[in-house]
Amino acid sequence: MMRLDPPDTREVDYSKTHNNVTNWFDTEYSKYQRLANIPEISSVRMSLAPKSTVHANGIEDLTVTRANAKQVLEFVEAVINSLGDYKPFLEARYIKKLQAWQIEERLGFGHSQTQTRIRKACALFAQTMDMTAGTQLTAYKDQEWSHLLKFIIILAIVTAINVYLKRRHWYSRFYIKYLSSRHDLQRLSLMIDKRLKQLDDER
Repeated sequence: MMRLDPPDTREVDYSKTHNNVTNWFDTEYSKYQRLANIPEISSVRMSLAPKSTVHANGIEDLTVTRANAKQVLEFVEAVINSLGDYKPFLEARYIKKLQAWQIEERLGFGHSQTQTRIRKACALFAQTMDMTAGTQLTAYKDQEWSHLLKFIIILAIVTAINVYLKRRHWYSRFYIKYLSSRHDLQRLSLMIDKRLKQLDDER
C-alpha cells in the first residue's frame, strides 16, 4: 500500500542551499565526470603488463568504478530533467558552466530574476537529490530564530498599540514578564486579543 510522507514544513534557506549545490557540483559531480572519462585499457597495454591477479583485479575495479560514475551522471541528468521550467537555469550554471551574464542573455531574464531562478532551481535539485540519493544538500532556516522573529514582530505591534493608547504601565509589566521567558506564540496571541478587548471596553 502506498504511503505518503508528511509534508515538510521547514523553511528552505535558499542562500545556503545554493552554496551547497555549487560545492557539490564543483567537487562530487566533477569527480564523477573524471571517473566516467577514464579511458579503456587497450589490449596492447594489457598484454605488455605483468600477468598477475592483482593487475586483473585492478582492471576489473576500474571498470566497475567507471560504470558506476556513468550511472551517477545519468541519474543527475534525470534529476535535472525533472526540474521543469527551472532546468535551463541549473543546466546553464552547473553543466554548461556559463557565467551569470551569459545565462541572462541566453534565457532572456534580468540579473535579479536569473539569480532568483537559479536559487529556486538549486532548492528543487537539492530536495530531489536528498529524497532519492540520500544527500544532504538542502539547508533549512533555524526554526527557533523564525519563531523569535515572529515574537519580536508581535511585540512591536503590542508596543505600538500601547504607545498609541498611552498604556505604558501595562506594556512595561508585559515586557518584564514575558520578554525574558520562552516565547509561546499561541499563548501570546491569546493575551494580545484579551488585552485589546479590555482596551476596547475601557474606551
